[in-house]
Amino acid sequence: MGYACMAFALACWVVLAFTYRWAGRRDANRLVMSIFIGCAAATWAVGIVLLRGMTLVEIHPSQYVVGAGGGVVFAVLLPIFMAAVRRGDISITWMVLTLSFSLSGVLSVIYPGERLTPMGVTGLTLAATAVVLLGLDMRERHRTDHPGKPRRRWGFFMAFSFVLNGLTQYSFKLAAHFQPTKSLEQGIGNVLALYVTMIVTGSLIATTQPRRGSTPWAAATGAVAGTCLCLGGIATVTALSVYQIPAHLLFPTTAGGSSVMVVVISVIFLKERPGRFGWSGIVVGAAALTSLGLAA
Repeated sequence: MGYACMAFALACWVVLAFTYRWAGRRDANRLVMSIFIGCAAATWAVGIVLLRGMTLVEIHPSQYVVGAGGGVVFAVLLPIFMAAVRRGDISITWMVLTLSFSLSGVLSVIYPGERLTPMGVTGLTLAATAVVLLGLDMRERHRTDHPGKPRRRWGFFMAFSFVLNGLTQYSFKLAAHFQPTKSLEQGIGNVLALYVTMIVTGSLIATTQPRRGSTPWAAATGAVAGTCLCLGGIATVTALSVYQIPAHLLFPTTAGGSSVMVVVISVIFLKERPGRFGWSGIVVGAAALTSLGLAA
């Protein structure tokens, strides 16, 4: 069952990537979509709490505090990332976002003081190299008539997405650090606080912005994305804590595997064709995610 959880998490991340692309192509309202992502994910989390008979009062307060902070960052991240998705190939855009795992790794060395292993240094170096190569590919295509030419400001929105997603990933590491016991209950408390805060923050932002894009598509894609985020995250936690799947096997398979599968699917079915720097960046990025997973 542990490997089934791992495969399910991998499928969730792949579906999530193409849900973002679908929403971008359908001009879904990004703020409304973030609210529905929070609603769907929180609903699933509450359902699991009720199904397992959990008592949330036993969850350590740190899980709620860290989760709330992650929810604010995630609510700001989503509209910015969707703007990047609308402006560039999903294969490269998703790979860069996934590589933001390296930023959370650097922050974890600063606090809570995780030890940086040789494999971790290798992963961080490869991640930085991959991001540069992927950026060069999009820059080169922007100057030509390449069919996959990115729209203006892709790099701007992608850079912000990289930082914000790295901070979101870091919030999960902080939550794990403060957990008194490593259990599914503690993890559920963290993600529940994250998605509830995301709903509130997204709603507050939406009230200050003019309504743009399709609301029905935002609701539909938000529900799918929220389901993938919550169930994929819970499958990952379950594989680690319940079935004791080694982290060095789990993270390269789910994070690195999802990036590779997104590239393969986008090339075959969406006819997206990265350039010379893009292919190099994808290969180096996959190696980086594998190295970072081994370091974990």
